[in-house]
Amino acid sequence: MLLSVRSLRTLSTLTVPALAVALLAGCQSASKTASVDPADAKPARITITPSSDTAAIAPDATVKVTASHGTLTKVRVVPDGAGSQAATVTGALSHSKSSWRSTRTMTPGTTYTVEATATNAAGKSAVQHSTFRTRAAQQANGVTVTPTKGSTVGIGQPVSLAFDHPVQNKAAVERTLSISTSPKTEGSWGWTKDPLTGIERVDWRPKTYWHKDTKVTL
Repeated sequence: MLLSVRSLRTLSTLTVPALAVALLAGCQSASKTASVDPADAKPARITITPSSDTAAIAPDATVKVTASHGTLTKVRVVPDGAGSQAATVTGALSHSKSSWRSTRTMTPGTTYTVEATATNAAGKSAVQHSTFRTRAAQQANGVTVTPTKGSTVGIGQPVSLAFDHPVQNKAAVERTLSISTSPKTEGSWGWTKDPLTGIERVDWRPKTYWHKDTKVTL
């Protein structure tokens, strides 16, 4: 009971200074925003690489978006065509929100559109687009995934990807693969070849057995 009382006294002592600091910070923020005249603020300028006039690029090329005189508020890289089965490209903003880089490969032989929005110091938005195409694949390697989507499996079942042809650059393949689990589960990829069929595959196995009702997304 004494501990509770002392905790309450400490809280009451800190409340007023904390409130004062919060009010002061709010005033400073409001004053700074109000001091930016829209007529004086430079318009945000967005640069997208690759640009629309670029020749077909490699599917593993990096898409980059930068903003000057402003910060990026939205970046989308999507395949053209309703119902397209091509990959939607994910990416990450820099800490300053002045640049964005893609974090996954694109689908070969696909047209992509980039839409980026940036806001300047006065809060005015600018929008920029770019449309480009990825080069077609010279060779395709089919993949069979196990377990199948929506399956319920045992606690020792790995996630396996079996390839129609041998994989030359295994590290590059691993960089494009991502496993997420709920609850979070520690695990790793490992490569193996069937001694009878010669089929090569990569397995993701949990460090221990799966917890019951774990959801796994590849």
